[in-house]
Amino acid sequence: MMGSNYGGYGGSGMGGGMGGSAGGYGGYGGRGFGGGGGGGGGGGGGGGGGGSHSYGHDSGGGGGGFMSPDVGASQDSPSNRGRKNNSNQSLRPVLIKQVGEATQPIPDAPFVLDGEEISQVTIVGRVIAVSQQSTFATYTLDDGTGNLDIKLFINDDDNDEKARQRDAIVEDVFVRVHGHLRSFKGKTSVVAFNIRPVESPDEITYHNTECEYVHLFLTKGGLPGHGVPQQADGNGYNQQSSMYGNAPGAAMGAVDNGATPLQAQIISFVSQYGHTQDGAAIPDIVQKFRGQASEADIRNDVVYLCSEGIFYSTTDDEHVKNTNDM
Repeated sequence: MMGSNYGGYGGSGMGGGMGGSAGGYGGYGGRGFGGGGGGGGGGGGGGGGGGSHSYGHDSGGGGGGFMSPDVGASQDSPSNRGRKNNSNQSLRPVLIKQVGEATQPIPDAPFVLDGEEISQVTIVGRVIAVSQQSTFATYTLDDGTGNLDIKLFINDDDNDEKARQRDAIVEDVFVRVHGHLRSFKGKTSVVAFNIRPVESPDEITYHNTECEYVHLFLTKGGLPGHGVPQQADGNGYNQQSSMYGNAPGAAMGAVDNGATPLQAQIISFVSQYGHTQDGAAIPDIVQKFRGQASEADIRNDVVYLCSEGIFYSTTDDEHVKNTNDM
């Protein structure tokens, strides 16, 4: 298959043999999506074909993960110097096994995986345990490659809708997590800023594909025969960069990554409020772009960007900020 670390993931949900993996994503078909054991095998086989071998696609599809930018440039090239911090703020799709492989050179330093600094990650897995405290909830996730604790802090001013969303995340539900890597007493965990249920088994396959693609790109520079368009500065991967970043460059990256031009403009507009406590007010966003779309369409775009982990609510549901400004 790949001849790298990921070849070993076949037995635990990642490689070409996913159809036979009882503990990996193949087995998930019988637990949350689809029928019994046979359905799980079929789902795994489909995942193996669609996820493990289709690396040449654009990565901005429906799964909701984002690729780390600027990895096509040489570590010492002028175009790459000074961008490491921005790369660190990108949202990296990972497997739980990879979280365990990430290293932290010194306490409080950024984590490093595949030679790239990472901080924000997105993970897809099945909830196997839930612990509710007064100020936070801990969800233990299993993605077929390992288990990981996800901590979500609860704010006193959370509205009823957020409370209902939390209540919907129970054992055996598949979720996508967006969060920050943290280390405490030698144990790595994730502090989430967004958790939502997985809407389709395709999202699991997509996440697998994206994790594998990013790993290959960082460690091998892409795949033969699946070239990524080069930009003027030589950053081949930059065209598939995250929707994250500071305006207006982030907005351009968002267009390349599949966002609509309006969504890219909204991202740019909200980024201007990164220095404020409340962030951008949604009515102000509507007013700004009313000439381009209806209020309903603008609000739907904001909701979409929140669901993808690009924005998060601040003081109430009418104010949002870019997660890059957390």
